[in-house]
Amino acid sequence: MARQRPTRRTDGRNGNSRWVLPMWAVCYYVEAITVAVLVCYYVEAIPVLICYYVEAIPYRLVIKINILTKFHKDWMQTINILTKFHKDWMKTVTFTVYTNTLLTDAHSHVQRTPDITWSHKLTVSFRDS
Repeated sequence: MARQRPTRRTDGRNGNSRWVLPMWAVCYYVEAITVAVLVCYYVEAIPVLICYYVEAIPYRLVIKINILTKFHKDWMQTINILTKFHKDWMKTVTFTVYTNTLLTDAHSHVQRTPDITWSHKLTVSFRDS
């Protein structure tokens, strides 16, 4: 069976055209990208002969290798770091509001001290280190 070439198809609505790749081309690109990722990731740990062996693996076997696991773990660490920053930000905002409330007279709504830096120092002293 001869391989199909990419064809240009149009949808009947407004004449927009798009390229449609045959399945063999999609599998070929998946294989090439996956092999490139594997070779780039393990280039320091794998001898040269094994690198050539990795390039010869059929795409069906390469697709079964879960290369996203490492990237997913790194992504989760990034999310945890952002969560930590978010928690610190929440503590800072909470203590700033609490400090400003303490420095404001409840009856007259006039601040007891005009010094903003003193309020900031008091806020920072409440934070965990």
